[in-house]
Amino acid sequence: MKTTLNEIKKHKPCSRGWRKLLRNLGKTQADGEPLKITTILDSNGLKDALWCLRAVDERVLLSSLVPIYTTFHLFSARRRNPDLLRIVCTEIEQRP
Repeated sequence: MKTTLNEIKKHKPCSRGWRKLLRNLGKTQADGEPLKITTILDSNGLKDALWCLRAVDERVLLSSLVPIYTTFHLFSARRRNPDLLRIVCTEIEQRP
């Protein structure tokens, strides 16, 4: 599952998370280059990666709801599992 820095910026990310993402990507400003949600997960962590899902194309996100919904209970406050988000995103990226 992918987005771009331009799309993320449109949703007004917090300045701290935005600067961290840019720094970890070696960039100084937003661009239109495809960016995997798993890259955001590695850079900024689970909370920011989940927040960035709002910047994913709606058609892609809607087609991804089944695997996300069926695993959502694993994201409860007691059992946060960033590896699960990585697995779901990787599965979605491998779809034809």
